[in-house]
Amino acid sequence: MLWRIAWRNLWRNRRRSIIILGSLVVATVAMILQDSLYRGLAFQMPRNQIGLHVGHVQIYRSGYHEDPLVELSIDRPSEIAHFAKGEAGPAFTRAILGLDYQFNPKLYGLLEYHFNGEGKRERAQYEFARLFRGEILNVFLQTVLQLHPLVRFGVGSCLNLDDGSRFVLTNLSYSAADNAALSAGLQACSGAGDAEYGSYPSAGFLRFEWYF
Repeated sequence: MLWRIAWRNLWRNRRRSIIILGSLVVATVAMILQDSLYRGLAFQMPRNQIGLHVGHVQIYRSGYHEDPLVELSIDRPSEIAHFAKGEAGPAFTRAILGLDYQFNPKLYGLLEYHFNGEGKRERAQYEFARLFRGEILNVFLQTVLQLHPLVRFGVGSCLNLDDGSRFVLTNLSYSAADNAALSAGLQACSGAGDAEYGSYPSAGFLRFEWYF
């Protein structure tokens, strides 16, 4: 009974009903068009940015931004292409030969030789970015002396056998508590400016460690 009354009232004024129905259709179509336009823009914008540029990543040789010369181009772009594609580069060998000895309860010594077949003998080919990250070493010597049950003094040195550059690191640490330690140290570097450790600055540090 109620459905019949509602249907009769709906068409009692046909012009009004047609206008309302048309408004609903137009509003629905407009919402669909607006949503489609927004989704299309959101999808196309990153594709346009990618298409306008050479690539996602731009790789430059150190110093290129300061002086953009052809001489500062990357020497071995093929190796970079291998890494970008996830392919393996040329094979090489790495090996570490180490010897450590506890002379007495208070004195400990360590000597290591690091061989890296990926390293370079020519100074002009040194990869300083990797050297600064500590990925390439030659000979490392470390000695630790316990001056007191709570105090230790250590000396470490790394030597490049090819160019003769080296650095010496000293460290003095104090165990302030079971979960806290205080340490201070100095690092001194020597060698030619284009040598492995010749470009490292001498520095000092103060460090506090707390474990929880």
